[in-house]
Amino acid sequence: MSFNYKNPVSATKITGAFSVVRQATTGTNFSVNTIGGYMEVYYLSNLDWTIPQQTYEDGGPVQYSGNSIPIEFSYGGDLYNTPPIINQLTLYNDGISSGRRRLGMLVFVQENQTTYQYTIPNYTNLWTLAETDNCVLSLESGYQVFNVNIDTGELAGGGIEFLNAWTGSTIEGVSGVTKENARWRVANLNDTIITGGTYFSAITTLDLYDNDGGTVTITGFTGTVTGGTYNSGTSTITLNNSDGSVVSITGITSGSGSALSVGDGTTTVTSVSGITFSGASVINNGGGNITVSITGGTSGTSGTSGTSGTSGSNGTSGTSGSNGTSGTSGTSGSNGTSGTSGTSGTSGSNGTSGTSGSNGTSGSSGTSGTSGSSGLSGVNGTNGTSGTSGTNGTNGTS
Repeated sequence: MSFNYKNPVSATKITGAFSVVRQATTGTNFSVNTIGGYMEVYYLSNLDWTIPQQTYEDGGPVQYSGNSIPIEFSYGGDLYNTPPIINQLTLYNDGISSGRRRLGMLVFVQENQTTYQYTIPNYTNLWTLAETDNCVLSLESGYQVFNVNIDTGELAGGGIEFLNAWTGSTIEGVSGVTKENARWRVANLNDTIITGGTYFSAITTLDLYDNDGGTVTITGFTGTVTGGTYNSGTSTITLNNSDGSVVSITGITSGSGSALSVGDGTTTVTSVSGITFSGASVINNGGGNITVSITGGTSGTSGTSGTSGTSGSNGTSGTSGSNGTSGTSGTSGSNGTSGTSGTSGTSGSNGTSGTSGSNGTSGSSGTSGTSGSSGLSGVNGTNGTSGTSGTNGTNGTS
């Protein structure tokens, strides 16, 4: 018989709801006294369930005031009983509650301001294994589940696993316990968000990951995206699929980054959405990177002339050669006596120059006569022919 959920009932029944008078300041009960539902405790330790040492030794029902949210469990006792020790869990007839615990219940812990949910994964499979091993006894008011085969009294794996699930009180995030092996898991109060995803093109499957560690798998894609274009004028992304179909995504809004500005030092253009290179080749390197190679352009204007450099320093003077020996001077002739000046006559015509005579010897200076009145200048005569130059003397040796 497979697991069969039923709305729970108990031996004691009431015919009406409990209430208080309107002016009363008390309630009907404390949340921790209910079976499942929503409760509030102060410490994380209030989520634990413990078998006290005396019960370990003597056996019997586990009734311990330190268990804030107990289950109904009887322990066989280690001291006075020989193995196997028979343990028993009592469930209400809904099959998912025992004591004050119920699968799915929520408990808020004041100590760390966190809500936890009581969970036993694969509960139906555990129930089926316990039934298969003959560990489940069905009663009118509920069930008793044992760690042994009811008929043989031998330990049974199905019953042991089922009881271990109920007696565990591991808490997610405490002592290294993870979500997967915790009985008390941090409750998901409908605040799940997608945190990332992976698209597997080989199997056309999209996996989306949430903040609770869960994965949502989306299948049924008919092709893989091979490329696409973005039209800034229409704010449309066009994706090309491998099967030839096209997907257009519209309504794209710009991000919060600044628009591109391009300038040449004199003119600046803002909100640039595209650049066309003239006289250049563009190579797509992939990953959003390109290489631009300039193929040619017109010559720029000539630059201005630079300033003149400073003059170099003067070279050193060469050494002077030695003077040659001087030739001997001729003897001076004596001066003649000066005559008296006559009146100036009119200038006669220039006569032809005669040939130069040889220099005579200088005479001795005579006494100066009195100056006569100037006569009229005569006309210049024609120049005589120049005499031949004497030969130069030889230079002296340096």
